[in-house]
Amino acid sequence: MSTTFKKIVPTLLFFIVFTWFLCVYKVEIDCHHCGFPVYEQSIAQRIAARFEDNFLHLECVIPYLEDNPIEYDKNGEIIRKN
Repeated sequence: MSTTFKKIVPTLLFFIVFTWFLCVYKVEIDCHHCGFPVYEQSIAQRIAARFEDNFLHLECVIPYLEDNPIEYDKNGEIIRKN
């Protein structure tokens, strides 16, 4: 076996195991309003969603909007809260 092959195979195996871990390991996504789990996503899905954390149960949407009303400026644009 060549030395190049000996260097590439362990690296490829590492990336395969790492990708498998990202796709198989699941984390719970909590509701932004009540804090209870909404559902589970794999780490790869969380990375693809840029770790978005604004998930709500259907029952929590109306109370959340009552507690956090949407505000508009003079031009009708939504004022974003960061």
